[in-house]
Amino acid sequence: MKIALVGNSLFTLINFRENLIEKLILRGFKVVLFFPENIGPKYSHSFEKLRNMDVQFYTYNLSRKGLNPFKDLRTIIELYKLYKTQSIDIVLNYTVKPNIYSSISAHFAGVKKIYSNITGLGYAFTGDTFKQKIIKKIICNLYCFSLKLNNKVFFQNTDDRDDFFNMDLISKDKAVLINGSGVDLEKIHLVNKNKIQQSFVFVGRLLKDKGIVEFIEAAKIVSARYPKSSFHIIGAIDDNPNSLDLKAIKSYEEEKIINYYGEVDEVKELLEKFEVFVLPSYREGTPRSTLEAMALNMPIITTDVPGCRETVVEEKNGFLVPLKNVRKLVESIEFFLKNPDKIESYGMNSRELCEEKFDVIKVNNKIIDVISER
Repeated sequence: MKIALVGNSLFTLINFRENLIEKLILRGFKVVLFFPENIGPKYSHSFEKLRNMDVQFYTYNLSRKGLNPFKDLRTIIELYKLYKTQSIDIVLNYTVKPNIYSSISAHFAGVKKIYSNITGLGYAFTGDTFKQKIIKKIICNLYCFSLKLNNKVFFQNTDDRDDFFNMDLISKDKAVLINGSGVDLEKIHLVNKNKIQQSFVFVGRLLKDKGIVEFIEAAKIVSARYPKSSFHIIGAIDDNPNSLDLKAIKSYEEEKIINYYGEVDEVKELLEKFEVFVLPSYREGTPRSTLEAMALNMPIITTDVPGCRETVVEEKNGFLVPLKNVRKLVESIEFFLKNPDKIESYGMNSRELCEEKFDVIKVNNKIIDVISER
């Protein structure tokens, strides 16, 4: 069987699905990757990994921003042609636009089995501006049509799944719940014991709905009270209008509020240098960065929102703070500054929770079992 994994970037397919690709090959599938054409210098590391994998790959045009009907129609047509010429048997989609447009293309190309992954609801579902409401309405209508063409749809948390049920976007018999994209516990072990004391780290694109503004505000307050504390940010500046720009980040660095590392290829190697992981996101699928931090024995401070709340057992491996609540975020950070002896035990509990729920082997086995059903 020939299976196509379709994503909105090469980086996400390689970084998040590498283990799944390897497992599919071992199970006898012929794997093909479809991703947009933007494989420039910033994707060189992912491209090098791709060259070493036993997969075919093809690029297609995809406009990640906005809803331009002409550009999106071109995407549908290009994917349709790829499915026809490559004789694809199964399609497995990731992220919003591939979920929608690839499902449509695959259906009309006669692909036997179509599956999509709801890895988060994104910008349109995390705000209430007029623009976001309009975009949300359009996306919901597109999902309502395209998901009907799927055999099954994978959800990473119960909140997203239930929201899709309540909005009548999917029938209950098509929904499959998995624990995020999983994390490869065999490859992630805490090596560096020489951590930076009193250090807190944020990993993610610098989008406002990732909670980057709240993280920086909390850093301002805490660093003034605890001069030895430090706050670190790992992640890319995004072309999304909801992103902070480099000028703003550099100004916070100059004020010595944060340390910014930009986008890095091997996050885990840098992540293990810090003590506590912080992600005040507005909504997620199940954030991979949090799972990697848990696997590295790190306490977690995150928000009590869909996709994030699944990663914390309150006062066992970390804290859940209310959405956009800087005061509570500061209190949770200060807990570990006042109780440094708790960091190790909370971190060990994170690893145990990760082993119990988020092992990539368990997640991928479930995905493969579903797509292998007759």
